[in-house]
Amino acid sequence: MWHQLWRTLMLLAIILMFVKSDKDEGDKFNDLDLADMKVYTNEVVPYGEKTSVVITIQRFPRRKIKLRLSTETYLLAYRELGTNGLDMPPRFRRSRNISNTLERLNINPSISVTYIIGYFANVRATFWDRDYTILRLEGSVPSMPSIEPIFIEVRIKVASPNVDCVPVLKMSGCQNPQTPQKVVLLRSTILRAHFEEKCGMGNAVLTWNLFNLDESKLLTTFSNERLIFVLKRYSLRYSTEHELWRNLYVLRPEGYFHSTKFAARCYVEAITGKVEAVIAGGATRNAIISRHLLMDGSFSRDYSKTRNVKQFESYQWDCVSQDDYRNPFCRSNMFKVSTFRMHKNFFKLHCQYEFTLSVKSDDNPKVKSETKQLVTMVKYEVLHVAIVCLENCANYQYNPLNKVQLLGKCLDCGQQQVIYSWHVGGQYTLSKKNLTMHISTQGTIAKIQLSIRLKDGTSGHQVMLLTKRVPPTGTDARCTVEPQVGIEATTPFYVCCKKFETKHEPIEYFFYAGRELLTRCYRCDCKAYLPVNLKTIRVLICDNLLTCGESSVDVTVTPLANVTVDKADKVSDFISTDPNNIVEMANHGRLNRFFQFMQSMATRIKDVDSGTVLMNAFKYVHPTSLANLGKMANFTRTFGIQLTPIDTNEQNLLTASLTKLNEIFDAVYKNQIHQEMIEQPYVNVTVACVTVYDMMDRLNKKMPRPPQSIFDEYRHALDKNKLDQNLVNQLTKEIASYDNEEAKNRSMSWLNAMWQTERLYRFLEMARKHGFQPDPNEIVAEAVSLEIQCFDIDPEKHYTIKTSDRMHIVYFSPELLKEAKPSFTNYICLKVVSTIRELNWWYPEEKQPSSVLLSVRIYFFEDTFEVEQHLYHSEIRFKTIVGKYKPAVERPESTGEARESSKMEMLLLEEEGMHNKSRAARSTEEDEEDDGLIFAGGNNVIGRDKRPDNLDDDEDEYAISDAGRYINCLEIDTLEYMQWIRLYRINLEGHAMVTVRFKESTHELQVLLFIGETPKEWKPLVNKSKCFVPARSGNKTMVIRNNCNEHKRAYMAIQINGAAEHSDHMNTPVKDGPAVFSFVFQERSCDYWTYSLPKESQHWSHGHCLPVLEYQKKGTIHCSCTLLGTYTSYVYHIPAIVIPLQNEHVHFNFVLLASYLVIFALIFGYLLLLVIYCNKRPSKTVVCDMSAMDYETTRDVHDLLIFLKTGGRINAQTTATVRLIFQTTQRAELQFTIMQDPAKPQLTRNSTYVLLVRTRDIRIPTRIAVAHNNAGRYPSWYLRRIEILDVQKQLTQIFIVNRWVRQKFLILSSSMVLKSGEYRIVEKWRERFINEFERLWINWGFWHPLTGTWRDSKNYMSLSRAQRSCVFVSKMLVTYTIVACLLGHSTRHSAYQDRKIHIKFKDLGEMFMYCAIATNLRTRNIVGITVDPGSAFANLSTSTKTTDSSALANASQLTYNQLEEHINKWTLEFEEQEKVFTEQATQINAWDKLLIGNNQKIIELNDAVQKVKNDQQVLDQELEFIATQHKELEESLAPLEKEFINLPRVDQERSQTYLMVENEIYHFGKFIILNCAN
Repeated sequence: MWHQLWRTLMLLAIILMFVKSDKDEGDKFNDLDLADMKVYTNEVVPYGEKTSVVITIQRFPRRKIKLRLSTETYLLAYRELGTNGLDMPPRFRRSRNISNTLERLNINPSISVTYIIGYFANVRATFWDRDYTILRLEGSVPSMPSIEPIFIEVRIKVASPNVDCVPVLKMSGCQNPQTPQKVVLLRSTILRAHFEEKCGMGNAVLTWNLFNLDESKLLTTFSNERLIFVLKRYSLRYSTEHELWRNLYVLRPEGYFHSTKFAARCYVEAITGKVEAVIAGGATRNAIISRHLLMDGSFSRDYSKTRNVKQFESYQWDCVSQDDYRNPFCRSNMFKVSTFRMHKNFFKLHCQYEFTLSVKSDDNPKVKSETKQLVTMVKYEVLHVAIVCLENCANYQYNPLNKVQLLGKCLDCGQQQVIYSWHVGGQYTLSKKNLTMHISTQGTIAKIQLSIRLKDGTSGHQVMLLTKRVPPTGTDARCTVEPQVGIEATTPFYVCCKKFETKHEPIEYFFYAGRELLTRCYRCDCKAYLPVNLKTIRVLICDNLLTCGESSVDVTVTPLANVTVDKADKVSDFISTDPNNIVEMANHGRLNRFFQFMQSMATRIKDVDSGTVLMNAFKYVHPTSLANLGKMANFTRTFGIQLTPIDTNEQNLLTASLTKLNEIFDAVYKNQIHQEMIEQPYVNVTVACVTVYDMMDRLNKKMPRPPQSIFDEYRHALDKNKLDQNLVNQLTKEIASYDNEEAKNRSMSWLNAMWQTERLYRFLEMARKHGFQPDPNEIVAEAVSLEIQCFDIDPEKHYTIKTSDRMHIVYFSPELLKEAKPSFTNYICLKVVSTIRELNWWYPEEKQPSSVLLSVRIYFFEDTFEVEQHLYHSEIRFKTIVGKYKPAVERPESTGEARESSKMEMLLLEEEGMHNKSRAARSTEEDEEDDGLIFAGGNNVIGRDKRPDNLDDDEDEYAISDAGRYINCLEIDTLEYMQWIRLYRINLEGHAMVTVRFKESTHELQVLLFIGETPKEWKPLVNKSKCFVPARSGNKTMVIRNNCNEHKRAYMAIQINGAAEHSDHMNTPVKDGPAVFSFVFQERSCDYWTYSLPKESQHWSHGHCLPVLEYQKKGTIHCSCTLLGTYTSYVYHIPAIVIPLQNEHVHFNFVLLASYLVIFALIFGYLLLLVIYCNKRPSKTVVCDMSAMDYETTRDVHDLLIFLKTGGRINAQTTATVRLIFQTTQRAELQFTIMQDPAKPQLTRNSTYVLLVRTRDIRIPTRIAVAHNNAGRYPSWYLRRIEILDVQKQLTQIFIVNRWVRQKFLILSSSMVLKSGEYRIVEKWRERFINEFERLWINWGFWHPLTGTWRDSKNYMSLSRAQRSCVFVSKMLVTYTIVACLLGHSTRHSAYQDRKIHIKFKDLGEMFMYCAIATNLRTRNIVGITVDPGSAFANLSTSTKTTDSSALANASQLTYNQLEEHINKWTLEFEEQEKVFTEQATQINAWDKLLIGNNQKIIELNDAVQKVKNDQQVLDQELEFIATQHKELEESLAPLEKEFINLPRVDQERSQTYLMVENEIYHFGKFIILNCAN
């Protein structure tokens, strides 16, 4: 036994030694040496035809090796060799004789074959390069970096085809397969080809084919393309067969020249976006246990796809619970869909369930994302709230230089009205569904919370934490340039930036010369051509999400030499000869140098002919990039500067340049590149285009107009939004037919300039949406800006924070920071929140105290603000932008230099520099300057938007938005005599400030500003005033502030300076008079929100905030507050109230008085005619005796009065024939037909149709069916009510309808039966209030009763025009009389002075009470229906009944015998009915018992069915789980079976050895078991 055991152990030791030696041998020998790779081909290969290139190996390596066969412009093979890479092309096959194989493939190699037996792969290659090239074979072992790669090079020659010339096409920047062009799927990419040899070919038309990496599969084709090709965003999404080739593609442009094919290759690498798993509701949320649980992952994103397509093929949902761990429904691999619901019975109260959602890219399974959500089951109502990312918040990260856009959603609110509340940084900001904000914090986390509440109090919330994206950085990162000195537009500068790192590869570099974008690049091989005198190249280093940092390099650029621009022919010679041949530049694709050279020439030209020569050069280029768009805009702008003054020829040249700019813009839009114009690297491109538009727009206003017909047709099409190229072509043909050459040229110039400018305006639509260009129809969007800065303060230093939306500047003084900070530290945090909200329409436009808000917080560790914090030893000051100077809300960051001073000063929009805290808009603190364009003489026509000459831009009521309802606030007045004083008054709110700006003054004035009670004499006060307005002054400003809490009256008195020297009893004329002056009042106020009050009492207050006592002209307001909280401010212009002081100004105008008398006499006559002729209401009475129809019966004959009343609403009449069908006592039907002529209907509006019926069969109560035959033009009608009066019984049945009769049959029933003298209220108090209020309002309406149709009233019967007019006039007279009596009479003395009577709320209340009582003394408040006895037949002829009471009848009195007969009859009928009722009640009791028993059985059956449904649902869940597990098992076995089939065959000796060892081990184990058993 021991012998056998020893034998087995020895055998195992030998096997282990063999395995170890084999491993050591593998480590000792190089896999590349073992493979011994070789490449064989002919020395000369054909051009454009497939040829064989053979790769051989002696044996397969044990480790995986990477093989690459390529030239400098052609990748022939790229694959892995190993057990897992055998299926990649080119495939290797075994050869017993390599030489014979090469001979069979017609290959005569220049090198000898080193081994006979081995493996070979045949690569069918097509070469498009000419002459000699190097074929390079590279092999490496990725798993063993210590093994040196091998390189084998073979020199070959590509034979030229048998033709005279073959074009040589090359790609720019992407032809090297070692360094493919990076293509970010989220953005469009421009690829350029150029000819090194064109062979005299004209415009080339190429076909661009997209292949996989080895060009074995054609993916797509783009035909009829130029040398510039644009890969549109999201277009490069194709699945790859092998991981090694993932996201690598070949783009091959092809063409033909004399039937000879030529081509080039461009290798691109797609940079895909990340994926993001999102579960609606955030990381944690509560869910109510009584409802099904909704899990929504539909907001998950694959950022390589557009938002509107399906994001993922499959979603992986998992669930786990520590509280309910035995729950069979909370398990792994639950669902594969994006959204699902789980039954409420699957969960337990107060238990927590953690759901995990995993998603992965459909194109690349390695790109995946996972998120979790913890759901707690509660029993109270809670909403499912979700925050959806729209922009700049992907993967919960944001770029601080761009806006963040979020959308709030309630997933279980249905159609209910919800209330949104957004909190940013703990501060309540907006109450809208969308949130747009700028975030600028020193930290990296921004907290955003959305709360949603329903009207019933149910609420929910979600918190989102956004992390700031960091731009590419590096410890040793820097940028260099070679060379550092060069010539303008000639020397290529290579800027190279290294060691920058980011998580969002690749890094892209944007190079700027001042404000002009030169080029962009991924590597260090990009050329940049610079303008003269440039000292610094600015560089933006951006990741693939365009989050950018900044760097710069210094250069020296000298001007071009020997430039001749005196004459146009010299300019043409200079730009068409080497080294400045622009045609050669265009043909070889050197657009960067082309544009820089053209820009350099444009800065030197002086005449329009030279400019025309430059413009002719652009016919050779067709650029499409945003960088070239910006260069073309700068080129056009340079023309505008250099060609001043502008006449017709210069205007035509600028129009031609603008046409080229629009051509580039059109290509940008077609290739979907315009979305990038709002991103930081391209901001200056957009600003340059806006500058060109503004320049051309002003030039067009100065141009002579065409004939009136052309002008009117153009403007009509523009106003109707029908202006297009077809209409412009029609107008062009019409102009071309003119015989007058001057009119033809003038019209053609105007039309081309206007149309090209309009095209540019349309292209700039995105610029207007994001604030780069003002839009007159733009509605300011709501937005939020958050700024947080934390630092150690300097006790002697002032600090300033500018909000990202450029709305506010907050100043922090040392005293403020010292008072607000904790005493134990100097570390402090400043938080500033700027909010812009869109208010509802009813807020006054000139005073919106909550549209622009500013919140300031100062804290140490955490912001715990609840109420405003008072400051006792300091104050906080801030400045707010107001009026037309408000910057656009969504304006992003810009890149550029500060404004440069030039001789024309024409820039409209300038930036402060390429700075992290700069913006594209020019600072509103700078004064607006003229553009400097000088226009030549001619017919300068001012457009229809001409503004008054007496106002500048700051006070123009047509331009300033804060004018509000006061259309024209400019006051113009004169002083004819030295003794005269002009007095003006305004009402000034508490703590508000008023500024008075004098726009014009022909003489020196003495001005008094006064707040308080009116003095008895103004003359002494004005004489003592120290305020003067100089003569011929155009801008004199005075300021006064109300420091009281309550509102005051502010007065301004004006007289001629020196008036005190003249006697008051004489009229001394003003020298050189009269004196003319004009001024405008402007009120400014600052408020704060009172958080300290109860929530329902919080409001805006101005007790602790004051406007700074100074005047800021250009659209800003300064405020100073003695507390920290939330502020707002507003500025608006107000009109002045003129108070006459001179008796000479009081005149009695007899003409005006006579006119008033005539007008009132005409009105009174008109009202009198209405009363006389139009005060009749239509009515008709019809008598129908039907008592003889049933002569055999003994029933009594009753007289019934039937009142059919239509309403007073519009179109309440009917042209149809109406039938009234009554139910008789015998359950039969009795029909009455009201025949109508559709041309002259009887049932008109507010009409009453009375039907007197004598019948034996109809008794009250009864039922009525109303029908009509749809005849005529207006068959539908409005039926107000039907009343039936039984004259004998004195009973009235009332059918209140108040509805439109549209259907053919309307069945009416009513239980409202009234006896004589009864009174009943038929409506609720709310309805009665509405009716009475509506009636009173009808009476008080004025223009409607006089000129309009009858008042459309739903509930109250309308009055006639005459009635309402009389009521109105009467009430107005009473009201005027009461008001005049309360205010008292006016005297001659008080007519010229300011009245001291202030109308207070108490006075208004008193007036209202008196007027309400006096004007309603005679008004009947009808709230019910009253039935009174009276004569029925006497009312049949009445046609002017105006109330809603029932029609009354006065029947003859009954005798005693008749009454006794009726009583006996009724007694017998009652006894019969009692018997019938008893029998039916007994039967109903039996049925009730039967129903109760059946109900119990139904309940038990329903419980059993519900239990079966629950069991069935559980069974379905289990079956779904089993099916999922089965499917996953099949998916797991499929690759194993495939791999098993592809396993290589094992040598027979090794197989026998393995079987022998296995057999020995088996016997040894059996032997040990037997011995142990013994």
